[in-house]
Amino acid sequence: MKRLKALADIEALATEGGRTILTAGTGGQDALDISGAIFTSALTEAIRGKADSDRNGVLDYYELFAYVWDRASSESGQWSRKQQLADAHLGNGRWVFVYQ
Repeated sequence: MKRLKALADIEALATEGGRTILTAGTGGQDALDISGAIFTSALTEAIRGKADSDRNGVLDYYELFAYVWDRASSESGQWSRKQQLADAHLGNGRWVFVYQ
């Protein structure tokens, strides 16, 4: 049953075309690289499923963005620096990751 729900979620999210750009910081901000880049580390964890807030096996863009934003904000704050993600969208489509 859970797999059928996940399939319905994927179909609902991926019906329209679109492009999304996600960056580690805004203009004028250096992305922090402390024992590995904060953004890259958070993004990798998110894609592997840590960002799946509703635990349905499908990671959509908004879950990923919220997870990476929180991680980058809190970790950069520990170094008294601000790292704020930036994103841009073209079209209405959303991408999804499916993991096991």
